[in-house]
Amino acid sequence: MELRHQIFLSGPPGVGKTTVGTELAAQLSLPFFDLDRCVHRETGATPAELLSQHGEDEFRRMELAALEALPREPAIIALGGGTLLSESARTESRSRGLVVGLKAGLETLEARLAKDRTVRPLLAAEGAPIGRLSELLQTRTRSYGAVDRTVSGEGAPTDVANRVSELAGPTRIRRCRLGEHSSRVLMGRGLEDALLGSLSHQSPSRTVVVLADAGVPSSMRERYLGRIPGAFETWQHLLPGGETCKTWSMLEEVVEGALAAGAGRQSVVVGLGGGAVLDLASLVASLLGRGARLVLVPTTVLAQADASIGGKCAINTRAGRNLAGHFHPAEDVLVDLDFLESLSAEEHRSGLVEILKMGLIADEALFRRVIRDQRAELDTLDRAIELKAAIVERDPFESGDRMLLNLGHTLGHALETASNYTLRHGSAVALGLRAIAQLSRRTAGLSEAEEREITNGIQHFLPSPPPSTETWGRAMSHLRQDKKGDLQGVELILLPKIGGAARRRVSWSQVEGTWMPIGGSSE
Repeated sequence: MELRHQIFLSGPPGVGKTTVGTELAAQLSLPFFDLDRCVHRETGATPAELLSQHGEDEFRRMELAALEALPREPAIIALGGGTLLSESARTESRSRGLVVGLKAGLETLEARLAKDRTVRPLLAAEGAPIGRLSELLQTRTRSYGAVDRTVSGEGAPTDVANRVSELAGPTRIRRCRLGEHSSRVLMGRGLEDALLGSLSHQSPSRTVVVLADAGVPSSMRERYLGRIPGAFETWQHLLPGGETCKTWSMLEEVVEGALAAGAGRQSVVVGLGGGAVLDLASLVASLLGRGARLVLVPTTVLAQADASIGGKCAINTRAGRNLAGHFHPAEDVLVDLDFLESLSAEEHRSGLVEILKMGLIADEALFRRVIRDQRAELDTLDRAIELKAAIVERDPFESGDRMLLNLGHTLGHALETASNYTLRHGSAVALGLRAIAQLSRRTAGLSEAEEREITNGIQHFLPSPPPSTETWGRAMSHLRQDKKGDLQGVELILLPKIGGAARRRVSWSQVEGTWMPIGGSSE
């Protein structure tokens, strides 16, 4: 297994962080760092001596300095028993890699500590070294919960290390920067611990607002959301999935309901669902107290590859799709492939168009892999998110390169609106991509062979039956109202080659000459 990030082991005294970390590092042939030992090496004093001489606040400052001084290459790092009490230490650990919490029963911890001669000032109580353990566990419940994964620390160190490896190996972490803000994107399977971990890290002091897609199977909703009310004051609202939830009336209903339940700037909004629900959740977060924090749990391919990444959020208006919105990125995005198991074949296929689109924009190998496999996998999602994050970082607020992400969307959105949103987003974008391929062949230098490859490749993703000729005509009217156009023409993203998208201005006659023959065909 090739690890791409660091793994941090957290948990209470006696849970085995150092022993398990040593074993895990040996298994993975990685460096191992024990943070307590790093502090000792940096200061010349043991953590017990520093706590006794300087107090806990100063010790936590020294501990953070030792953590920040560690190299950032892949490694296994055992944190101190109280490291995650510090928000700064939590942020530093999360910025570097995966935080795994080890847990064990009180009896196990007491038995191990009874055999351990390490001096632990924070556990000493009237001469009993484990006298305060139960109290310590209680007071640190939230910090021990501020993890991405939870693993049982019971049993032999080798068995515990194997359990950590099985969970941590197939997990990916990426950062998507929007200006000064950075979203942490965690990808894998079975990530429900990470949702509670994100909330524990952020420690909201007002009501947590949970907006969930009613179309997500109830078992998966409960798996993710069931523990939140027991840990935080919570207001939960089920939303209808799809574009019908992105309305002024729904936005008002949710904002008013959240405020009445005590939400505000100090809240965290959790959005769980497809792209439309995440759009609404993000916009709600941006409005509460002029900006509450946000965690997104995308449950469809479309939402995982696109809607949850980059901070754009909007609702629909009578004039068209996504015409009233904002930029409000999430603190955390949890991309759990387990959600995809319940999707219909049609919905899965529709979402794949967003990954395919990223390949057409910047990676021809990704485009061809999606065409070949016709399935979202961890590697393809990871690559699509990586490509989108790079574009967003270069152009956070869509004044330049970020417009490349509109490939196929200007035409696709017009079709969606013209169909009254009965046409799936991915299917509409696939039709837009087919038109763009033809337009690129005529005006941007795309080769005949590559135009044929695109046209043949996306055939599987087109809607059946196709939109009516009347729908295409209405779409052309909507297209002429697009914010990127004027009386003479519109700026579109064209394809001089596969994997090399570029911005081009084209006339309405050129667009219509490509657009209407496709819509009027009997294919």
